[in-house]
Amino acid sequence: MKKIFFFSFLIYFTSSLCAQNQVLTIHPLKPESGDTVTVTYIGDLAKPDTEISYFFNYMGENRFKNEIIPSEFQNNKITGRFKLPDTVLYVSIKITNGKEFDNNRDKGYGFNVYENGKPKKGTFFTQGAVSLYNKYFFNAKVDTLKAIQLMEKEYQLHPDLKESTLPIYLSTLKLDKSKEAEAVKLSTEYYNKILETGKNDNFTERIVETIVGRDHQKRDSLINEVIKKHPKGKAALRKQYIDFYFMAMYLPDSALTRYNSIVENFSDIEPEMRTQLTHSLITTYRGLLDYDNFEKHISKVNDPSFLAREYNEIAWKMATKDKDMDLAKKYSEKSLLNVDKMMEVKKPETTRIIFLRNKANYLDTYAYILNKLGDTQGAVDNEVKSAELFNWENLGANENVVQYLVNNKQFEDALSKSENFIKDKYGSAKMDSLYKVAYIALNGDDTGLHQALENLKNAGNLSYIEELKKKMISMPAPDFSLKDDEGNTVRLSDFKGSVVILDFWASWCGPCIASFPAMLKAMNELKGEDVVFLFINTQEYDNSDEKRLEAISKTLDDKFADFRVLIDEKNNDQFLVGNLYNVKAIPVKFFIDKQGTLRYSSTGFESEEKLVKELKALVNVLK
Repeated sequence: MKKIFFFSFLIYFTSSLCAQNQVLTIHPLKPESGDTVTVTYIGDLAKPDTEISYFFNYMGENRFKNEIIPSEFQNNKITGRFKLPDTVLYVSIKITNGKEFDNNRDKGYGFNVYENGKPKKGTFFTQGAVSLYNKYFFNAKVDTLKAIQLMEKEYQLHPDLKESTLPIYLSTLKLDKSKEAEAVKLSTEYYNKILETGKNDNFTERIVETIVGRDHQKRDSLINEVIKKHPKGKAALRKQYIDFYFMAMYLPDSALTRYNSIVENFSDIEPEMRTQLTHSLITTYRGLLDYDNFEKHISKVNDPSFLAREYNEIAWKMATKDKDMDLAKKYSEKSLLNVDKMMEVKKPETTRIIFLRNKANYLDTYAYILNKLGDTQGAVDNEVKSAELFNWENLGANENVVQYLVNNKQFEDALSKSENFIKDKYGSAKMDSLYKVAYIALNGDDTGLHQALENLKNAGNLSYIEELKKKMISMPAPDFSLKDDEGNTVRLSDFKGSVVILDFWASWCGPCIASFPAMLKAMNELKGEDVVFLFINTQEYDNSDEKRLEAISKTLDDKFADFRVLIDEKNNDQFLVGNLYNVKAIPVKFFIDKQGTLRYSSTGFESEEKLVKELKALVNVLK
């Protein structure tokens, strides 16, 4: 068996290199730490707007560094160079123009790192581990079997690596259905050794997840057993840190006590964890508006991304409380300065978009502060910049632009912009109100106001509906039957001839619960429209059937008594209807027309006004 395995590995590894030789080549062919590597790409995406990025992958779980490779396009090829750091074990290469990927026929591009002409210790294991992130790296498929083969190849070459990497291997092994039982058995044995000796307890979470999957109740119970027996181990430290992290954000008054406990009880804290602790400590002082300690600790941080976020958060909190507005302005300016530093280094397109979106939010904070300080023109200028970065598609930013124009008595511009927003699908109750203020200020009274606003709103509704139509799909809605919360069987096909809205939710999901008043309002406004709302409770990993019904009952009080709740059928970690509809995140809503065709889906929740508008418009199209 070993010979067969080794042969299959060689076929895989050689084919991977051949694919690189045809389209992507590296020099030297066996790069070592400290070498400058030249990458040459001649594939279909060899164009001026294509970016090549590297992922430096290190030993361990999900540890990598990602940067764009400085490169040049010439003679239909892209050439770039970068230097290999000492500790990198495997290098993944991403090729994209922001819309398309060359993912080497779903295998991805990458190369092993060498030492003295031989594959570096850990390179094959790391290659296997990072291949599980192929979807993220290259928009490519994950080949679990190849990942397992690469890890096992590493163990053949370096058996001493097995103990320290076994939890990652076992969680990968469990992904292969034929090996699931074996993975759970070996993981249980590994867990028992951790419990007995405390050794390798930094892997406690990973090994427990392999044993129990997403059953959080069992997971927490097993982790707590290790913590109870080894209260000063890595598992205990991580638990204390996670508690501190959430306290820093939501309970700053209690967070300092937890921080002091960590510092006093755990002397062996790794540098990475110390950095995380410092960041959370800064977040604590930010939440307490303790300026002296906030500045004392944040002055030691060099990460512009963290600095931009924390300065913005404290500035926003101060501004909303009307506290120390001049200092809030300075903090907001520091936030913008740091977000600009983030943009100085070229980033992958997806990262750049996130940075620009962050800057739009930070500009919104700055404009809000300037408006409160009486600098209404400065507020207008900065909010316009924010709205531009949002491509004028963010309702809140658009409303603020018009609000600040009104505050600055620029009524003509306020009227023009509000008109454009309302008729271009970005209307809202607040926008309507601002339009009225600007209209009366310019015309002296409200003569003709009602009709003008109605015309704009009608145009806006048509524009909004046309936008929704562009996003519509057409595919048979998967049929299903589920029990409702009273034990009755409900079939989707029973409602053919009606518009059906499926709302997938869970009792632990904050945005799901926050959306319920909007759903109730939409249900009331759509009565008599032949619309059926089905609220499918899914992804309740922690609850038994009895506790699940109890959680549903507690979540849906008397206000939501009319909700028709269905219980998604659970099989281990899988949910039947959630899988049928490929539910990845909740809340998510699916809209099915009267013929039983799936036409639209909508994920997340922003505001009651927006959700009710979306629901009513879609029903109007589908009925």
